[in-house]
Amino acid sequence: MATVTIENLRKIYGDFVAVDNMSLEVKDGEFLILLGPSGCGKTTTLRMLAGFVEQNNGRLAIGERDVTAEPPYRRNIGLVFQNYALFPHLTIFENVAFGLRRRKLPEDEIKLRVREALELVRLGHLEDRYPKQMSGGQQQRVAIARAIAIRPDILLLDEPLSNLDAKLRLQVRDELRALQKKLNITTIMVTHDQDEAMYVGDRLVVMQEGKIQQIGTPIELYNNPANRFVASFIGRTNFVEGEIAKGETSFKAKSGTVIATTAAARASNEIVVRPEMIELSAQKTDEANCFDAEITSSVFLGGNIEIVATLPMGDAFTVITTVKHLKDRGLAAEIGSRLVLSFSPESAVLM
Repeated sequence: MATVTIENLRKIYGDFVAVDNMSLEVKDGEFLILLGPSGCGKTTTLRMLAGFVEQNNGRLAIGERDVTAEPPYRRNIGLVFQNYALFPHLTIFENVAFGLRRRKLPEDEIKLRVREALELVRLGHLEDRYPKQMSGGQQQRVAIARAIAIRPDILLLDEPLSNLDAKLRLQVRDELRALQKKLNITTIMVTHDQDEAMYVGDRLVVMQEGKIQQIGTPIELYNNPANRFVASFIGRTNFVEGEIAKGETSFKAKSGTVIATTAAARASNEIVVRPEMIELSAQKTDEANCFDAEITSSVFLGGNIEIVATLPMGDAFTVITTVKHLKDRGLAAEIGSRLVLSFSPESAVLM
C-alpha cells in the first residue's frame, strides 16, 4: 500500500494539451476515480502514472519513491486494461503467473501467489482453462488477479467494466469494490460512467479538457458542484437561468418565475435543482417554491418514473419519483396531467 503524489503533471501532443498542470494527492488505501468525458485526459494521466506515457513536465511519486523517470517495470504497479489483455495461448494459471515469472520468483512462491489471487476473485477452480473458455466477467477477474498477484503498491484500472454487458457490469462492480476494500490497496480507476464512479469511489476527480474541475466524495460533488460542468456530469440536474443579486435569497428566472433559495452570499445567474429533490402533490400550498405544473413527458423505468413537469411560465423540470409515490398521492403520470411541483429553498443551489 502507498500514497500517490502527482505534482504539476503536464502532457502535450503537438498543439493539444492532454493534461494541463495536474496536481493530486491519493491517500493510502483510497479508491480514487478519474471521471470525465472522452478526451478529458484521465487515461493519459493513468498511463503517465504507469510509465507508459512520458510526461512533458511534472513529478510522480508512489509512497516515498520518486518514480518520475522510472520505467514501468520498476514502479511496482498492477494495471488492469480495458480489453483485459490476457494471453490467449496461456492457461489462466500461467496468465496470472506471468508477472511473477518475469520477477524470477521461486516456483513454490509463484504457485502460492497465483492460487491466492485466483481464490480472491473466486476462480481457483478454473486455473487450467484458457481465456477463450471463459465469460467476459471471468476474464476481467483473471486480469484483476494477475494485477494483484505481484502485490503491487498501487492498482490502476483503465475503464475495467466498459466491455461488459449491463447486468454483468453491476456484478463485477460489486466484486471489485469488495475486493479493493478487503485488500486495502490504493486504487485509481478511470471511467466515464458517473454511476459506476459514485458507487465504487471514495473520492472522485472530475476532469474536463485536461484540467481538474473538482475533487470530493460523491456526496460532496452531488450536493455542492463547483461549476456547471460538474453539476451536469454528476447525476441528473435541472438548470434554471436568471439572476440573483448578492445578499438576496430570491432568484428570478428568465421566464419570470421567482424561486426562493437559502443562499445569500453571492450573485449568480443560474441555479440547479436535482430531480430527486422535487416533490409532487395534488394540492398547492403557501410554502416556498410550490408551483402548478403540467406533465409534458413521462417515461416508465420500472420502479421509478421520470417525468418532465412544465410550469405556466414555461420552465420545465425533470422529476424522478417512484410509482408508489404517485399512487399514494393519487397522481397520474400521463402526459397532460396536472399536478403541483415543489422543492425546498435548500434544494435550489446557486452556481
